[in-house]
Amino acid sequence: MISRWLFSLSFCFVCFGQNTESSKSVTAGVVWRSQHATSLYGGPQSVHVLEIDLKNPKLEVHAVQGEDCETTSSIARRSSAIAGVNGGFFCLGTNSVCNRRDEVCPDDCPGLGLLKRKGTLLSRNCDKQFSFARAALGLEGPGAPLIASNAPGSDWPEMTEAIGGGPNLVRNGIVEYTEEGFPWVTIRAPRTAVGLTADGKMLLVTVDGRRDSALGMTIPQLADLMRRLGCESAMNLDGGGSTTMYVRGSGSAGVVNQPSGGTERKVSDGLFVFAVD
Repeated sequence: MISRWLFSLSFCFVCFGQNTESSKSVTAGVVWRSQHATSLYGGPQSVHVLEIDLKNPKLEVHAVQGEDCETTSSIARRSSAIAGVNGGFFCLGTNSVCNRRDEVCPDDCPGLGLLKRKGTLLSRNCDKQFSFARAALGLEGPGAPLIASNAPGSDWPEMTEAIGGGPNLVRNGIVEYTEEGFPWVTIRAPRTAVGLTADGKMLLVTVDGRRDSALGMTIPQLADLMRRLGCESAMNLDGGGSTTMYVRGSGSAGVVNQPSGGTERKVSDGLFVFAVD
């Protein structure tokens, strides 16, 4: 996998000017890599990748729901996670996620993507009146982990654990994305994504944005990035001000990227890696 890492000197697919890169083993089977490039996809970028070896029996990946509204780092510390990222979409301000800007959101930021844990359905992809199916990651169930399309308002009965987002980015090693009802796919922004490789790795990826030193990416650019990182399948998670990566013992209270709002946003859920006995 290292030879396929985007920023390896032996795998320079694009001229990105001066850059700094780092790699750290977080624990056996989990590697955190970061790169700050001066010219990637047309400008400066800051990218962080957690590479998780799913074949390691002492590691598990789970979706964790926040307590009402909770920051990614708080969810991680409360659940004793090793590392992770923010998760799916939720209601914030008005319900633009489901294209209902006239609906005012409650204060507890309810999820608006599929979230399921230990067989319990915690939230759905909007509701049955919504027009678009959206990508979801099945974590426990037949063929899991698996990225597939999830219909609005539906459960994923075959999966006992899953987390939704969208849009889809990569399928069968090829860039394949659709708008899935999101109006911002061509806008540069901070991004969070999850991908699966053919050799049994899961990649959790954040791209910073909305700063002079980090422009952010469009969905097509993010899809290309995930493909070049070696993903056979990949999907977008919630981005913008929500984009956060946590690595225990690193960064500022575990936060290793720079959230675009200056501080962490409280979110509905996250996707984390855990050590098991």
